[in-house]
Amino acid sequence: MPKYLGVFVPDLTLGPDLVCEECNNGFLSKIDEEFSPDSPEGYFANKLLLKPTRVSTRLKGQRFKLKIETGGLGDAFAEVFPLWDHVANQWCLVPTVVMHDKAGAPVRLRVETLAKLATRPQSKEFRKKKKLLGELSAKGMSVVGDEQTSVEEIAQTLKTFGVEYQEKTREHVQPNQHISFTESFEMAWDQDILRLPAKIAFHYFAYCAKESGYRDMLFGDAFNKLRDYLMGMEPILPVTMRQGGFVNLPEMPPGEPGDAGPMPIHGVAFYEEGGRIMGRVSLLNWFTYEMELGTYPFSNLIPRKRFGSGHAFLIPKKEVRPIFVSRTPILRTKPFSLFGS
Repeated sequence: MPKYLGVFVPDLTLGPDLVCEECNNGFLSKIDEEFSPDSPEGYFANKLLLKPTRVSTRLKGQRFKLKIETGGLGDAFAEVFPLWDHVANQWCLVPTVVMHDKAGAPVRLRVETLAKLATRPQSKEFRKKKKLLGELSAKGMSVVGDEQTSVEEIAQTLKTFGVEYQEKTREHVQPNQHISFTESFEMAWDQDILRLPAKIAFHYFAYCAKESGYRDMLFGDAFNKLRDYLMGMEPILPVTMRQGGFVNLPEMPPGEPGDAGPMPIHGVAFYEEGGRIMGRVSLLNWFTYEMELGTYPFSNLIPRKRFGSGHAFLIPKKEVRPIFVSRTPILRTKPFSLFGS
């Protein structure tokens, strides 16, 4: 699971015997870079601060077009959205700087993380972020402070990064003032976006295969089409999607998964269908994606009803919990495996 979608225990990272550093930092990283700033799930993951150390949030606006309407706030807040406070367990506005990239898309910068970097001007992280801010436009910049962090303090932090804040107007939110945020979006899914759930499904399947002693099978012809697709060589892999997740846990509210919108749960599973290995992924239990991972490579001597696995990834608890992918419970001797008894 990409780190911007949460950190979990155990960490299902594939070792260098399955994913080399060049691939991980190359085409696989590019898949994440397409999805995170240009999808509903990527946007909501940023709001949940699933990667607390992230300084900036960029919305490309090419496929995912977001509209925010604020009630009780002025124009200065038009490009600011609330983030989840994991201590108070509520949505809140936090000190933020909004600048724009060359295409005019807003880039939101968390002041808290910027201020920490500003105390380490010799660090690699500081130089990297200073370079980013230097590439952004200060025209139309918005700065949001609070009782603990004034606009003047934020301006001083920005100056450390070589950015001058020139204030034109200032608006205030009163302590008991009622404010509201209404979000609506349009989304155009394409193959560059759909590669991310396919990557997650195959990553999960590969981890289970290795745990089951079938590592070498992953390099076989059964998975050629998917590998080519992830590398961008195969232009189209049929991926079906529907609104709503497939994870149903006892502690979840009643109703169909996804009815209440995104939830802090992911689901990943695989199963056999018609001689094919199928993957199923639900991010934030909001949309479900299904795709063919490869052809079923095992002998008929192994009952196919024993094949398959599924896990829920509970974001607040950082927990990975097994779930059933069919009506027939599969008992397992290992938490992650291809077959059960």
